Amino acid sequence: MDFYNSMNKLKKNLIIPFLVFFSCLQMYSQAPNTMYFMKNVPYRHTLNPSLQPTQDFYLSLPILSYTHLNLSNNSVSLKEIFHNNNQGNTVYFLNPGGNKNNFYNALKPVTMFNTDLKINILGAGIRIYDNYITLDISQRLNSQVFVPKDLFKLLLYGTPSIYENKYNVSNFAFNAETFTDISFGYSHTLDKRLYLGGKIKLLFGNNNKSFSHSAMNLSANIEQWNLNGNGVLNASGGDKLEVLGDFESIRYTSNGLKSIFTTAGFGAGFDVGMSYRIDQNLTFSASLTDVGFINWSKNATNTKYKLDYNYSGIMTQLSDGQSLQVLLDSVKTALINAKEVTHSEKSYNSYLLPKLNIGLEHRFFNDKLSLGLFSTTSIKHQSINEEVTASVNTRHFSWLDATVSTSFFNGRFSNLGAGLGIKTGPLYWFYTMDYIGFENIPIPLQKIDTSLPNITLGAPYNTQAFNFALGVTFAFDNLKWFKSITPSPFYDENSKNQLNSNDCNCGW
Repeated sequence: MDFYNSMNKLKKNLIIPFLVFFSCLQMYSQAPNTMYFMKNVPYRHTLNPSLQPTQDFYLSLPILSYTHLNLSNNSVSLKEIFHNNNQGNTVYFLNPGGNKNNFYNALKPVTMFNTDLKINILGAGIRIYDNYITLDISQRLNSQVFVPKDLFKLLLYGTPSIYENKYNVSNFAFNAETFTDISFGYSHTLDKRLYLGGKIKLLFGNNNKSFSHSAMNLSANIEQWNLNGNGVLNASGGDKLEVLGDFESIRYTSNGLKSIFTTAGFGAGFDVGMSYRIDQNLTFSASLTDVGFINWSKNATNTKYKLDYNYSGIMTQLSDGQSLQVLLDSVKTALINAKEVTHSEKSYNSYLLPKLNIGLEHRFFNDKLSLGLFSTTSIKHQSINEEVTASVNTRHFSWLDATVSTSFFNGRFSNLGAGLGIKTGPLYWFYTMDYIGFENIPIPLQKIDTSLPNITLGAPYNTQAFNFALGVTFAFDNLKWFKSITPSPFYDENSKNQLNSNDCNCGW
């Protein structure tokens, strides 16, 4: 019984804080889907480079520029972690009366926790005849944590068989990086029906830390555990991370704020997209975004290791009440006793998280109202993140964009998304988000960990993601000096008639 009590302590100390953190702050890696059909938002082209802004010219400056924050996982929400019982108390899935099977069954083969923060430093766009050219300079933070289902199985159920329990944790991986993204975008229209666009991205890396495993298997029984596999730990940046010897110690040398602005790697990437007006009211669009890599070289360190380690002390040591520390010490011991550890200072590559986006929009009442359906998918380390968003969009007034949406898969139909854009003089203001939960659950933090403050946190109950995007942009239309170099996009060359501005395709 001591063994199982200790495993329960391990679950409480390790799993719950981990899941609460990533479920309350979950990220998905691009601008909110709700923004896709907001026709007057200049930064729709971050989702599809073929979508031309309606403005003849726009300019975004630091602080007032475009920012988006996205967090998500592809498996669980707080619904699988907490629920209220008949007495009105909050029950965790590992407590008596909780349902850990429900939590485990909700997990994907690999759970991906993903984070993306983008802050634009400068943004500008200009229309020249049937072409639109954009420039964006932004600072970005990307991170992904990949947790295989078998690792949760070990932590949740221990080793139920006294003979042999096998766990494949090969996909356990982590990557975090900050970098500067300078993007040059171009969109061109063919016969006012087909729009093609692309972006070239120059990437200047600041910091990167990552590890991954090409193979890692655990075989465990009541007497002995065997950990077998190989992996690599990479680090590069203005600061320095070194693994000394055979994992006897890890040395970290900080360069303070300078590390944020250090160029530690160079890379490139691209976006491509198209949109096609099938008829006067129906438009199909698709794009592939964030295809790219960064080669890291400054202060680059690589530690490769092979493990073939037998450990027989887990049973006796887990009974002392320090289960988490014992497990971490066991992993450290396995690394120190690794069969082979090699160190090098070679450059290495990290890769962006590509997304496939598909959109379909049907317009009504001369584009005053539309219905939109948008899908985005990303795949990495056998982890699939997919989201579908349906929206109702109105553009009844030239100075107002308003959108209401609902998302499923991550959103699970239990939320609303919303977007609002307002033109005030030369300024265009906008704010969008995908997940406004219908249901919220109170989380008393001290019941999770007595070291946490005695406050209750309200959090969305049935959604796997949180995001938003906002910005303020100088936007100019129909300027006399501008018309001297570029004709109005609302001019129909075939009919020689000036069209109403609401009929502009502008990427649609």
